Amino acid sequence: MAENIVYDLGAFRIAIPRIETTGDSLNDAQLRSLLDPRSNTSVAQRLGDFAATTVTVPQVIFEITGAVSNTVTYRNLKLNNVRAGMIDSATVDGASGDLKDPKGVEMKATYGAMSAKKLNLGLIVRFMTSKRMDANEPLATAYDEFTAEGFSLSSPDVDVSMGRMSGAGIKMRPLATPFGEIMKNMPANGAKPTPQQQQAIFGMLGDMFESMEMARVEARDMKVKIKKENGEFGIGRIFMSGFAKGRLGEAAYENFAMNMPDGNAKFGRIGIRDFDMSRTFAAMADAARRNDLEFKNTNPRNLVPTFGQIQFAGLDLNVPDKNGQGNSEDGKRILFSLGNVELNAGNHIDGIPTQVNVKLQNFAFPIPKNPADKRLAPIAQFGVSKIDLSHNFDISWNEAAREIRLGDYSVNLAGLGSFKLTGVIGNVPRDLFAGNMAQAQAAAFGAQVKGAEIDFRNSGVVQMGIAAQAQQAGQTPQQVQQMLIAGAAMGIPAVLGNGAAAKEIANAVSKFVADPKRLRINATAPNGLGVADFALLGNPAALLEKLSVSASAND
Repeated sequence: MAENIVYDLGAFRIAIPRIETTGDSLNDAQLRSLLDPRSNTSVAQRLGDFAATTVTVPQVIFEITGAVSNTVTYRNLKLNNVRAGMIDSATVDGASGDLKDPKGVEMKATYGAMSAKKLNLGLIVRFMTSKRMDANEPLATAYDEFTAEGFSLSSPDVDVSMGRMSGAGIKMRPLATPFGEIMKNMPANGAKPTPQQQQAIFGMLGDMFESMEMARVEARDMKVKIKKENGEFGIGRIFMSGFAKGRLGEAAYENFAMNMPDGNAKFGRIGIRDFDMSRTFAAMADAARRNDLEFKNTNPRNLVPTFGQIQFAGLDLNVPDKNGQGNSEDGKRILFSLGNVELNAGNHIDGIPTQVNVKLQNFAFPIPKNPADKRLAPIAQFGVSKIDLSHNFDISWNEAAREIRLGDYSVNLAGLGSFKLTGVIGNVPRDLFAGNMAQAQAAAFGAQVKGAEIDFRNSGVVQMGIAAQAQQAGQTPQQVQQMLIAGAAMGIPAVLGNGAAAKEIANAVSKFVADPKRLRINATAPNGLGVADFALLGNPAALLEKLSVSASAND
């Protein structure tokens, strides 16, 4: 048995009133010597000399020192099969803490039972207290898995609780500068860091992300009660996976719900995939070494993290409108929902994605019969009771073909119509993405448009437009429609030069207006259209001579 052990780790202080062991070969004096915080031998080295069947610690008092002092007391820590710093399993009955935030507000914390398997205690101690001596030291497993059965925090303003927390595959290695030493030297009470402290922060961030890995971390059933507002919000699941070397496989918040006295909101998921900050941290560390703390002489591309996907899905909002211009029947509330938003990116070159896909699905909101917001009145008067908008943008660069392909730029209004644009831009070299500013600019000016197609499908929006124009002109919709048919047949050739392409476009548009279902116009440029050719926009007839055009309606 050993008593009154205290470890001062700089920013942390650990106090152990008593330690009891079974199945070890040490007497009490040898055990106290082994655990002596004043020993010239490191804790990690001393742990390598110790083995026991069980180690029981009735209390572990963990203190964060500095401008704000926080204390957490862990109850009945038990370690099983301890050998040379390795532990088969560890359990803690629970913990409680007296905490303060930076403003001095007092809080009470309670932790449920905790457990972990296959701990490397020697490695964890080295991470907290020791400097990495080998710059290329590989990461090792700190523990295979852990669980924590709940957590709660109470303060005068809020109550916070968390359900089960778990994790697996935690790896680490000591930092180039000990973690405790870094924290001890950080600015207190929100003070601005000195250049030396800022250099330490830059270096620490990159080193920490290179020196830790997590296969999976998850927390469930987070709830926050806001006492003064008499409201609450919760998150069903928070998780992270595949974190290694500055990269994150996936992280997300799921099943968020907020309920306040005057409104509520919820969303199904906010997530990110394939998030990579390795270039960012490397650039920050390099800037710190060069004392370029404001990044004036750092390539901004190197500071930009990359990602594979950002997603926001399942939003439902019902909140008050203080100006009374909302889209509820009485105008006092704002109501809308969103099915899904995704931003997908891939094939990054120097931080710039060469494949991008943006999706917006089912952004929807009701339109009352007599909307308080007058901007909605023209839509409401034609019997539209709901807007449901979806949008897609898909573009990619093919290095071998030196082409940028606009696979899909589309807008769809459910029940009204849709518009889709596709196209190809040729003569696009790698310099557009990887070159310096001058090279990128030259590459952009050398690009050529090779072709494009417009595909418009009507589900009612054309009839709405005709009816609106008829009402404004004091005519019937049929009169306006006949006028538009004649205008397309004669006006388009007059504007576009009366060539074969102009007549084909005019015939298709006239046919579409007469029976508005679908209109397609395709144009290709056999020799490409460069920057100089776009000066012909003011002379559409000359521009059409450079194109091969086809148009059709209702096919």
